[in-house]
Order: sequence, then structure tokens, then C-alpha cells
Amino acid sequence: MNDHNEKLVMFPKWQKSLEKDSKQAIEEKRYKDALYLLNQLIEYDKTSHDLWIGKLICLMELGEMEQAEDLCQDLVTKEDAFYYEYVHIYSTILFQTGQYELLIELLLEIIEQDDLPESMEQQFQQMLEVSKSLKEDKKSEQALRYINHLKRAVIEKDDVVQWRIIEKCKHVSIQPYVHELQQLLVDQAIHPVVKTAIIERFLEQQVEEEVEISKYNQTMKIKPSELRKVNSDYSSVNILGLLEDVEQENPTLFDLIKKLCQHYLYVVYPFTPNEEAYPKISKALEILGYQYLQIERTINEQDEVNKYIIEIIECNKEYSSIIED
Repeated sequence: MNDHNEKLVMFPKWQKSLEKDSKQAIEEKRYKDALYLLNQLIEYDKTSHDLWIGKLICLMELGEMEQAEDLCQDLVTKEDAFYYEYVHIYSTILFQTGQYELLIELLLEIIEQDDLPESMEQQFQQMLEVSKSLKEDKKSEQALRYINHLKRAVIEKDDVVQWRIIEKCKHVSIQPYVHELQQLLVDQAIHPVVKTAIIERFLEQQVEEEVEISKYNQTMKIKPSELRKVNSDYSSVNILGLLEDVEQENPTLFDLIKKLCQHYLYVVYPFTPNEEAYPKISKALEILGYQYLQIERTINEQDEVNKYIIEIIECNKEYSSIIED
């Protein structure tokens, strides 16, 4: 309230007139006029339960759902005698705007409260069940949209978009589309980083079905639910464990080596190096680390180490072409 309004007084006659006119405007469905009148009362701090309910009705009827939601949150926070009435309106707004996750969280909390009126408990319980069902339907629709967008991105050979879509699939169930995604895992045209992302979604959603994957002229069958998470695999721990001296002597160099290692293992995942290769890979990582930081160091290279140097460089290029670190 500004200084000008603080000096003014809303006389009882004016207040009654505004209250009467706003109520009549709502009854006649002139919600814009009613809202203007109600806001005048609020401006002079002439608030009441009926006024707040009237304003909520106006905002909802005018489609101002965000404002109505904000007002409800404020009213619920007051926890006054009309608390559950405000909660009911708030839950209705969340339902109408499709905010099912937030609504379910709210209803679960409200239903547990001891002083919840029995009549409202039944209403909230019914709304909870419907919301859970609609939430799953919404996720199913979203999953289908993602799959259709993915198909388009495959046709357009857009690797980055493919990866982004697969990342979005963290929030939906891809179980109905395992077969379609499996086809991408054996498609040589699909980027290896995209294939890794698909396997990650399979692992997160505990896909039990055996799937086949091809990368870098290698093919294998796997059960995603039995895999370890990428970069939590013990091969990463063991490869980096061979470079403890580097970690102690030069933490900056080790951080770079660690990143190179993680990118390499992410791109080749779920194919993991055998234990005999660990020393060669760690040596290749060390050599690359020194080179990237332009640190002069004499290290005897072997042909097999060079092979891994080339692989690590290539995998890091593949990783960086899709994912920004």
C-alpha cells in the first residue's frame, strides 16, 4: 500500500457497496468487473473469507490459473478455520491444470491429518485415485510422443536430438517400447552414445528382457537389469587405481585422466575392458593426460598402449559430439 492510500479511509458505506456490487457481478458472471471491485477491497485491507473465495472464483473463471494457484498457496499457509476449504480449491486447481504429481503429494499429506473432516477425506481419496490413474495416462502419452520424436530424429540422422529424447525418457515408462529401442541398439547407424543412453534407461527401469547390442564391430546379448551402472563398474575403479601416484603428485592431471576414462567407458558401455587391459589403458590415459596439459614427460610406449590411446581419443570425440561437459 502506498502512502497515498494509507491516508485514505474506506468508509463502511463504500465498503458495503463494493461487497454488494462484487457479489452481484459474480452472480451475473461478470468476473472481470467483480475482480476489479474485490481488488479495491483488498487494497484497503478489507479482506474476508467470502472475499478470497470470490477472488478465486473470478481468477479461475478468467483462466488465470497461475494467479489462483499462488493465492491458494498463500491461503493454505494461513492454516485458519477455512484451511480445508482452501486445500480443496487448491487441489481442484492442480487437478484442472494436470499437475498430478504435485497433487498426489499434497493429497497424501492431507489424508494423513487427524482433523480432516470425514466428508472431505472421501473426496480427497477419490481425487487421489483418479489423479494416480491420470498421471500414468499422461506419462504413457508422453512416452509415445518421445518415441515418435525419436523415430523422426533417427530418420533425420540427428544424433544429438536422439540422445536428448532418450534422456527425457528418464521420466516415463519405456517398457512398452523395448522392442523398438532394441532395434536401435543393433543399428550400425546409431551413435554409440545414444546406445549407451538407451541401455541406461533399460537398466533404470529394470528391463528383464534379454537384448542385443552392437558397437564397434562387437555384438553381445545382455540383461539390462543385471548390469552395473555406467562408470560405477569396477573396471573404472581398477583402471584409475593404477594411477594413485599421479593422483597424489598432480590432482589436476588426475582429474583430466579421470574424465577421459569416464568418457571412454561411457562410449564403449556395456562392453568393458578385460582385466589384462587395465594396465595398458591406465598407461594410455596417463600419456594422453600429459599431452593434453602439455607436460613434458618421457614414457615408454608400446604398440598395444598406442591402440588404446587411439581408442580413448576417438571415444572422447564421440562423447563430446553429443554431450556437453
